[in-house]
Order: sequence, then C-alpha cells, then structure tokens
Amino acid sequence: MTFYFCGRYTNIDAEKKVEWDMFMVVPHFWGSSDHYRYEEWENHLEDFFSYFSLTSEQKYQYAQMRLIGEAYKLLEDSHIDCRYWLVLQNLFRTRYVSHLYASKQTIVSPMLRNQSQKI
Repeated sequence: MTFYFCGRYTNIDAEKKVEWDMFMVVPHFWGSSDHYRYEEWENHLEDFFSYFSLTSEQKYQYAQMRLIGEAYKLLEDSHIDCRYWLVLQNLFRTRYVSHLYASKQTIVSPMLRNQSQKI
C-alpha cells in the first residue's frame, strides 16, 4: 500500500505487519478531559513519527488529520499560527494534561518565539 503524505509517497508493505500496524494504529483524538486518552493518542503518534522519520511540519499535518470533535475545534479556535508539532503538542498538553506537565518547561518553536518578539 502506498499513501501520499506531505509531498512524498510512503510505502507500506501489507506483508510487513509492523508497518501496517503502525499505520493503522493511530486513532482519532476527540478531545477529552481524560488524560489517559490524550497520552495514548500522543504515544501512538510519537511511535508513528519515529518509525517514518517525519519532520516537525509533517508531524503537525498528520496529527491535525487525526483530530475530530472538541480537539479539532480547539485547534481551529486557538488562533495560533501552528505549523509545528511541538506547538500543537503544547496546546493540547496545556488543555488536556496540564497537571502532568505543570512543572516542566514549556517548549516553544522558534517561529512562535519570533512572533512574540514582534508584538
């Protein structure tokens, strides 16, 4: 099986169960106050990203495709110029699992940092 993603074709051989499972396992994320669901979704994405060696922009595009419901609306309503996975990840961590990451330093993409300096 071949799918077009972020300007390139990615081959997934149906006979290679690992690749097929990796592609099929990433669920949609509805948005939930249950931090376990968010963590599970993020972990599936991270596994997918590391297996296919995606760039931050490609990670963002794929993650955005896996959003539905409340999570998609949150992204649309956030008014953040978000094109990087780390920015999207921070947005969702703040909303859904902030109590787990409250003591950790927030990661900000260079683009977002530059925009805040212009204001």
